[in-house]
Amino acid sequence: EEFVMHPSPETERALATALGALCRYLAMFGLGDIRDGEALARRARELNERVGNTQDLPTIAYFQSVITMMQGREHFERGLAQGEEAFTQAQRGPHLSTAMNVARGLCFSYIADGRLEQATRTSDWLRQEVQRTGTPGQESDFHVAVLWLESVVRYAADDLDGAFHVAKSTYDLAVRRENRTVQGVTASTLAQICLLRGQAADAQRWGDHGLEMAERIGNVAALIASSSVALVARQMQ
Repeated sequence: EEFVMHPSPETERALATALGALCRYLAMFGLGDIRDGEALARRARELNERVGNTQDLPTIAYFQSVITMMQGREHFERGLAQGEEAFTQAQRGPHLSTAMNVARGLCFSYIADGRLEQATRTSDWLRQEVQRTGTPGQESDFHVAVLWLESVVRYAADDLDGAFHVAKSTYDLAVRRENRTVQGVTASTLAQICLLRGQAADAQRWGDHGLEMAERIGNVAALIASSSVALVARQMQ
């Protein structure tokens, strides 16, 4: 009873970490009961603030926004506003990496809702920051992922030529950096671009490659997209 009513600081820190991880898994992978997600996120934020883990607070707030949006279209505006507030909170803090991670997630939310102006503005900010803080020739995995995100924003805006150029250069960089995750998702993006261009053979080639990479690392989202494009491309030939 003493353990439950008056947990030690170590126990509270461990619980705060665990609740933050549960929010991450629920927001990113849908693992858990979405109905209890917002309450879980609020508790995670309260505990992390209590134990002084201010660096993770904006990230948990962003996960809460995703959990809110996952509850249905009628909750999307409220969830998106929460995500934008999380980004503002992260920008006010001293940890640029936190702001950049929240911005990347927020950008995908903008794309999903067709808010391409906001998505472009967020993607541009991310690219400028990774270029400003990075070292040429020593791009981090996050830097490579940001470049792929830019290709997705261009694709969503129907800038197929720009999207292909960015995606292809990103794929080549991911190969050099041995980043299989970005190789897979970028191959999938290239396959979709080629399909819309009517380049069936290239779409099949990139789709098959994206499928192979997705199977290797267990990326379900890229697997579905790549296999779908490869199948359609085969029927076009």
